[in-house]
Amino acid sequence: MRQARLVRVLVVAPGAVPEIHEVPDVLADYQALVGGYLQPTYIDDDLVVLYDEEGRLKNLPPNRVLRFGTASLDHDPAVADDPFTRLDEILPHQLQILGPLFFVGRAGSECVSLADARM
Repeated sequence: MRQARLVRVLVVAPGAVPEIHEVPDVLADYQALVGGYLQPTYIDDDLVVLYDEEGRLKNLPPNRVLRFGTASLDHDPAVADDPFTRLDEILPHQLQILGPLFFVGRAGSECVSLADARM
């Protein structure tokens, strides 16, 4: 049996400093990073952020707010402190991510290692 290639990703847990990991390019390993089913958000042609699609249902802790149009991912304490009563204050072009997330590169429909410039 052929061993899966390793892919370099940037893992961001809630309240933690981002860490670089190398993981097998296997769906189950990606799901283990977020603790559930994957929800992708495509940031650029060569970059995607993946997180647990059931984060809200699982009552996962707030992680970051993704602001579309600026491609920034910020920890917003005002939102993070009370995510369920303040969700209506998040603008439509923003997405609050709950639970762990990770960034991975992409080439077409394939996941690839993040480029050094993306770290």
